[in-house]
Amino acid sequence: MAVSRAWFKDGKLVLFIAGKPQPKERPRKGANGNIYTPRKTQKYEDLVKLMAHTQLRTPFKEDVCVRIEITYDKPKQPRHDFPWE
Repeated sequence: MAVSRAWFKDGKLVLFIAGKPQPKERPRKGANGNIYTPRKTQKYEDLVKLMAHTQLRTPFKEDVCVRIEITYDKPKQPRHDFPWE
């Protein structure tokens, strides 16, 4: 099992977060009208924040460029049978 970790490479911060990526869910409206972030999204955001804080001690003072790479294993079976494939 892969472990999440953070490091610097060529002057860039690299975050490796093991596991399935969590897409950002839309905000929800609670019973008494308050708006909140769904729990799964909040937990994933907290994980990314923690990983960044392990390497960065101070906030960025200039613009930041973010590059995201997501990789998946090839599925054993296709999810859909398309007639043209």
